[in-house]
Amino acid sequence: MLAVVSFFGIFAAAAILNLTGIVPLLVESTRLAIGGTIVATLGIGLTMWGQLDMGNSWRVGIDSEERIELVTTGLYAHVRNPIYSGVFLFAFGLVQLVPNAISLSGLIAVLVVLEIVVRRIEEPYLESVHGLAFRSWASTTGRFLPRLGRLGAPRPKAH
Repeated sequence: MLAVVSFFGIFAAAAILNLTGIVPLLVESTRLAIGGTIVATLGIGLTMWGQLDMGNSWRVGIDSEERIELVTTGLYAHVRNPIYSGVFLFAFGLVQLVPNAISLSGLIAVLVVLEIVVRRIEEPYLESVHGLAFRSWASTTGRFLPRLGRLGAPRPKAH
């Protein structure tokens, strides 16, 4: 979540620096701005839909003492992290609204941080809690986009 909050700070700085003329837009386009508004709105919708599909398993952060249900239905039948996909889509829309070097670098930073959080924290946690069920689901479901970023098929444990 810190990455998302940081991006909004970077985006605000990008917008202010553009308005003051310090950092110009890379391209000025009404169509791009309209498209950015649509993309950002879709990102908000996707994020909210992902949160609704999580039901009682929705939480911020990881509590190693808490065992949550593995949600594999709804959006989660197609993508393992639709909330993060929505956040990225929202951020991408904001970059289209203020397309300058600062907002673009912020977008890249968000993508890198989301990848690190998912690969190094969330996926290992879910695998440790749900084991084979997580691995089976992750082998058929994309990380942020359908079919893209699937994990290898689960391997049976040797006895």
